[in-house]
Amino acid sequence: MPPSDLYNVARNHDLFKARKIRLQALWNFKSQLGPRARLGNAIVNPPSSARRSKILKNLALAKRRRVGMWKSRLCSLRSHAIVASLEPKSPIDGFLIAAKDNICTSDLPTTCASSILQGFRPRQGAQALHRLQNDGGALVVGKTNMDEFGMGSHSTHSAYGPVQNFVGNAARSAGGSSGGSAMAVATDQCYLALGTDTGGSVRLPAAYTGLAGFKPSYGMISRQGVVPYANSLDTVGIIARSCFDILNAFSE
Repeated sequence: MPPSDLYNVARNHDLFKARKIRLQALWNFKSQLGPRARLGNAIVNPPSSARRSKILKNLALAKRRRVGMWKSRLCSLRSHAIVASLEPKSPIDGFLIAAKDNICTSDLPTTCASSILQGFRPRQGAQALHRLQNDGGALVVGKTNMDEFGMGSHSTHSAYGPVQNFVGNAARSAGGSSGGSAMAVATDQCYLALGTDTGGSVRLPAAYTGLAGFKPSYGMISRQGVVPYANSLDTVGIIARSCFDILNAFSE
């Protein structure tokens, strides 16, 4: 089989798994009512009930866009007419994502897992999240646990309590400092999650939980709206189940 065919087979298989994960994430999102109901203490700042209703409404709209995409393709085979307004915004349109608690969000608290910043809401969200939400159509399900201000490698030093590794032995580390992002993906609470990597804080949690962690070259993803740890090294990264899921987000 030619390499290109192998790539297509792998990608199609991955997209099939992604749809299953998206449905599981949606089920988890509907059934979890508070921060302590989430597996592994991964998501610590969930949306309010009003925002939860808004997310579910946006999910319904995204589903309509996806259904409209297939209808328009069938229509194009007959009359070459495509309804552009029904096209999904991107491959991650309508998918649930999470963001590390040091990535600013204007509609959710950003506390860096510290009681010092309890209830703090920035005036403006991070540029990376803005692009995924507005350009890509992704929906932020909540903020993920971490080591306080990113200072740790196991996600144990947090005002919300340690992240618990639900993948294997619960006594083992989930990695850090983006352990909450990794565990949120590993337990199907979201499709992918954003983290920050200064010296391995995305790659280590991904490795500890059997996921794919991507640290792009410095500056390829905007750090605007990210609480700094070391400005000359901080990088926004992506944690997902596979490199194809990461590619879908990184292309935005």
